[in-house]
Amino acid sequence: LSALRKDNTGYDLRHLLIGAEGTLGIITAASLKLHPKARERTAAFAAVENPADAVRLLRMFQRRTGDAVESFELMSRLIFELLAEHLPRVRLPFSSPPPIGALVEIAAYSDDDAARLRETMEDVLARAMEEGIVSDAIVAGSETQRLEFWEARESVPLAKAKVGEWLRVDASVPPHCLAEFISELEGQLAEVCAGQYVAAYGHAGDGNMHVAARPRGENPSAHPELTARIAEMLDSTLAKFGGSFSAEHGVGQTHPAKLAARKDPAALAMMRKIKRALDPDNLMNPGKIFAA
Repeated sequence: LSALRKDNTGYDLRHLLIGAEGTLGIITAASLKLHPKARERTAAFAAVENPADAVRLLRMFQRRTGDAVESFELMSRLIFELLAEHLPRVRLPFSSPPPIGALVEIAAYSDDDAARLRETMEDVLARAMEEGIVSDAIVAGSETQRLEFWEARESVPLAKAKVGEWLRVDASVPPHCLAEFISELEGQLAEVCAGQYVAAYGHAGDGNMHVAARPRGENPSAHPELTARIAEMLDSTLAKFGGSFSAEHGVGQTHPAKLAARKDPAALAMMRKIKRALDPDNLMNPGKIFAA
């Protein structure tokens, strides 16, 4: 429960619990650092043609606003199509789905920055349009519209569920590799299965994309051989870019075999030793993370 920002007195035991998924202990209390509430927020949806342009747009916002970029979410054309078809109540920002929609939100924590926040958003988008990076954009004109933008983003899992089963990967790659990773993924999927479609969306600012693939009009469970090829392609593409198959959601009891195959053996051996040292009787969330 130390509130120190720096404390170089031996191992940082707190970090042992990060990623442990309850296999090393139970957190019963925490020391938190609070941040001031933002004075103002504004959001916009921008239409871009390809992943590379989406990353360029993110860099433009980061150069102009620094830490003011609080969210930068990408949604593929298929995501917009799924929302329009299965959740017509959700208001979408574009009359026709763009190749990629980028939801960007920036915030201000001082009165001076708050007064210029919308102007800053519009200036960056205008420059991006001049440079051919953005083909269309809409800035939220009210708090209601800003929340509508986020409703579209947060409704993606429900729209996907309406379709049926998906083969899903919570992928993470180095942010500078994101554009190349998405392009390669789409190309590889097209080779594996001509009738497939892939829904990619997620947190581009930190290199995390939720990738979901399935044969068009079919559940993956109906085509086990094809599903296995798609899964292998997803894993190999992630490995090529030094990525992770679990950016946020953990290993649990679904991916231990994948962890054993992908994790550095020395790192995995050290993790097992820590587990045995802290939980020799395997009482803490047994069966998770490790295959055996």
